[in-house]
Amino acid sequence: MGRVPTLLVFAILLLSSTIVYDASAQTVLPDVELECQQEAFLEVYPGSTRTGFYFCTVRNPTAYSEEVEIQISSDVLQSSGPETMSLGPNAETDIVINLRGEQGMDAQSISVETMAIVVSANGIDVTALPEASDTADTTAVILQYSAPTIQLTEAEITIASGQNYDYNVIYGNNGNGDDDKMLIGISSGNLDDLETAGFSILSILENIEIESGQSATVKWEIRAPEGITTEESYQIEFYVTSDFSCRSEGLCNTQYVMLTVRVTPEPDEGGVVSLADNSTIPFFAIGGGVLAAAVGIVIFMKRKKSAAFEQDGYEDEYEKEIDDDFENDFEDEFFDGL
Repeated sequence: MGRVPTLLVFAILLLSSTIVYDASAQTVLPDVELECQQEAFLEVYPGSTRTGFYFCTVRNPTAYSEEVEIQISSDVLQSSGPETMSLGPNAETDIVINLRGEQGMDAQSISVETMAIVVSANGIDVTALPEASDTADTTAVILQYSAPTIQLTEAEITIASGQNYDYNVIYGNNGNGDDDKMLIGISSGNLDDLETAGFSILSILENIEIESGQSATVKWEIRAPEGITTEESYQIEFYVTSDFSCRSEGLCNTQYVMLTVRVTPEPDEGGVVSLADNSTIPFFAIGGGVLAAAVGIVIFMKRKKSAAFEQDGYEDEYEKEIDDDFENDFEDEFFDGL
């Protein structure tokens, strides 16, 4: 638009106003002033509203009645607010700008710009004039939240008395901040009871840094108590606590899982099997079944010989002594070969 139409619009504005202008106090051209809060906060944890808001004040410093358009630039956030408003001469009004984020989005700061633009004055379109506008910047803060996780690799394990067991626990960070440190361990009261029972449970770590959306596996060394003679069952309560939650959320966010540990008696290393009233032989758990069967065969042969002697008899005592010597020699050779 050329110079003449612009001057014409300006002249019409002056003629449309019945107010006597004070050049020192008021601007002759359309104008607008905008002030907004510097920060808005959004919570995006699961189940939250994911919304935030900030207030702005729009002022009309002129002698005209103005229509003002509001524009918002909020990057990845959704925004809403009044699109236009009418302001009388030297009037002001407060407006609310609403923001909405995505669930679980990373903790961060996002710049939001609000702009107020005068589109008419005294009912006259002023878009031909130099733009009368003002802007204000607000920082939308996506708040960090904690979400520690803990998972067992096995719900139940069995350990022989006095034996060691390496057990893995999986810890995770489902929060939206990368600077969260996870504190790990076993519930204090539970650990006291287990140590009193004779357990030894150790881990080389007491805390671990885990990035958002990631997990880490930690090994625990479990030693079962000694001297267990019958199977017994115990519970180990592992926990994980978000350090961020303790520092910033007002309450420590802690998750627990329970592991069942069955402790069985130690395997026997040896024992005895009786062959007669005055003779024993050692045997071992490995191969014990085969050896026990062999012993049974020998015992069976002895009893069979004895029964035969009682039933049929020997021709003389010399024949019986020869038979007994043969049987004893067989036993000696048999067990020497085992």
